[in-house]
Amino acid sequence: MPLPEGALVVVLGDTAYDAQVVREACADRDYRWIFPSNSERVLAGRKGSRPKVRSLLKDWSTWSRQTIRLAPAQGKYAVYRRLSRHRIGPKAKIRTYYAHQEKREVHSVGEVRLVFSTMKANLKTATSDDVKILMTDDLRLPLRDVIELYSLRWQIELFFKELKSTLGFHRYRFRRFEAVEGWMELALTAFLYLEWYRCQQLARRGLCEEEKRWWRCQRTHGLCQAVRLASEQSEMHYLAQRLETPGGIAKLKRVLRDSFAPEYRAKL
Repeated sequence: MPLPEGALVVVLGDTAYDAQVVREACADRDYRWIFPSNSERVLAGRKGSRPKVRSLLKDWSTWSRQTIRLAPAQGKYAVYRRLSRHRIGPKAKIRTYYAHQEKREVHSVGEVRLVFSTMKANLKTATSDDVKILMTDDLRLPLRDVIELYSLRWQIELFFKELKSTLGFHRYRFRRFEAVEGWMELALTAFLYLEWYRCQQLARRGLCEEEKRWWRCQRTHGLCQAVRLASEQSEMHYLAQRLETPGGIAKLKRVLRDSFAPEYRAKL
């Protein structure tokens, strides 16, 4: 999809996405990436003397860790979460991370930043079960931004959940792959249309701040309801206009008649 010139794109993914083919695709497009480090990743060095990345956790007790607190509705990336108003306010749960970062050469990857983070405050001995090890090729992004951006990865899970629960992504009964593929494309097209519709509404002139806030936080279900309501209002407006004149009433009768198949049409 077309992007504004100079737009920063950060690709988020699970462990398997640190594969070379994905990293090369990002490099071709000048995208940055943040992925969890594969548990088998090793540091660069001579063959036979390459310690695993997770072996660095033995130094956990000596690291000076930075405390990072993230509030769901605050920060430069909060808009991407689209939180409902019920999750915004003084009762919103704040997550606290304890993080350390290092620049390292990783075998078959190159120079990256390794970010070690945990939510356990008094962790003395670290293991890969306690500490998340993130790997990113962006060497300048602030540590807080790396952690906050990766926390947005959960939006990918919500995206698939909404495709299934709202747009019927998984409700096909086809056996041919081409038919299933077409069903998938229709669901994705519907999702893109809803996002386009949301952008169109946000671009309307004269929109008050409360209305803007409403459109900013709407997810797939709310957007579907908004499109249905707009369609129903348009139909009611059309009916009201047609009923004002005899000519309009005659046209409305023709529209109603033509909405049925020829064999079921009754004379109105």
